[in-house]
Amino acid sequence: MQYQNPKHALTLGSTLGLALAGSAAAATITVDDDLQDLPSAQFTSLSAAMAVAQAGDEIQVYPGVYRETLECSKAITIVGIDGPNQTIIDGEGVRGCAILGEASFFQPSSPIILEGFTLMNGMAFRGGGVQVYDWVRLENCRIMDCTATLHGGGIHAGGYYPDLLFELHNVEVSGCTAPNGNGGGISIEGLGPDSEGYWAHTLTRMVVTGGLQLSDNHAGKGGGLSLVCATFDEIANERGMVRIQGNSATHQGGGVHASLSAFLSSKNTRKEFTGNWSESRSGGGMYFDAQQSV
Repeated sequence: MQYQNPKHALTLGSTLGLALAGSAAAATITVDDDLQDLPSAQFTSLSAAMAVAQAGDEIQVYPGVYRETLECSKAITIVGIDGPNQTIIDGEGVRGCAILGEASFFQPSSPIILEGFTLMNGMAFRGGGVQVYDWVRLENCRIMDCTATLHGGGIHAGGYYPDLLFELHNVEVSGCTAPNGNGGGISIEGLGPDSEGYWAHTLTRMVVTGGLQLSDNHAGKGGGLSLVCATFDEIANERGMVRIQGNSATHQGGGVHASLSAFLSSKNTRKEFTGNWSESRSGGGMYFDAQQSV
């Protein structure tokens, strides 16, 4: 029988125990606004759930209308269990619906995922529906009837570090406005202050991996979509369609306005540009300004 020093065994056991204690498993957190769908839910508001959530956790949100702003700065998955028809964040015309990420110069290692929500009636300076500042993925979401006083009536995305990634999969943005700025539906802006406070081109990349519909949105420029120092990258997807229809702009680009940007479009994905118009008659469908388009 081999002799084992009890002191060494105790040290090894203690070290292993501390290591296991320090690597807590990801948690599942439940939210139900009225405790009708899930009486055992841990929280009745998104903000209360976010206060305890840690990176890697999943927040499961049950049907209801959540009249608050969802603020998330950690790599957390937030899921509307019964999808966007039943799970709604309502800005009530007085606040933004969601702020995802934070103003940081460091790129995160994992995305914030928002899935299965309708975000409606949002109001903000940028991104009335959703403000994106980090690596974010929106999946099976609808953004409706939101307003920005500057850019991005529905969504505004732009960060401070290079190559911010913003992913969309089966997303619909409709009835949103940015009358004094760019991107009634979506504004993608690759501009931000560098570490010394000077403005720099950071190149935000918007990737569409599934369906995207931008309809009946309005802005000063880019009624449906505005790209400034950014890349629109459409990944081939048999089921996905990019549909940009019925959008309008006071100036350029009723459907799309792009400046110093790249519009990368897959030949294998169906696209539909219809009924977009510009009051100034400058690019009713698309207006390109000093960018490369493929």
